[in-house]
Amino acid sequence: EVAFMDLAGNMDLAEDFMKFVLKYVLDNNREDLEFLEKRLLDEEKTKPQAERSEMSLIEKLNFVIDNNFKRVSYTEAIDILKNSKPNKKKKFKYIIEEWGADLQSEH
Repeated sequence: EVAFMDLAGNMDLAEDFMKFVLKYVLDNNREDLEFLEKRLLDEEKTKPQAERSEMSLIEKLNFVIDNNFKRVSYTEAIDILKNSKPNKKKKFKYIIEEWGADLQSEH
């Protein structure tokens, strides 16, 4: 809970928290991240080239830290999800069909 904070301020705070945690992990748990990065690279090798990530794990974390989060309205989020491949191919457990749907962790 944060007193006297509007929605934009709350989003700024959440973004700052996420970036702080990621920076802390990068600074203090580098060996663990390098281990996880190697495992991810090994898993990526089993995928077709087109499905492989262009960035390593550590590059992805730095990308999050160095860039601002994209903020979208609920309406924009529903439109994005409705037009996503997983939704169109019925891969989501909770398919997005119309405005008013509850957003789930899978989304």
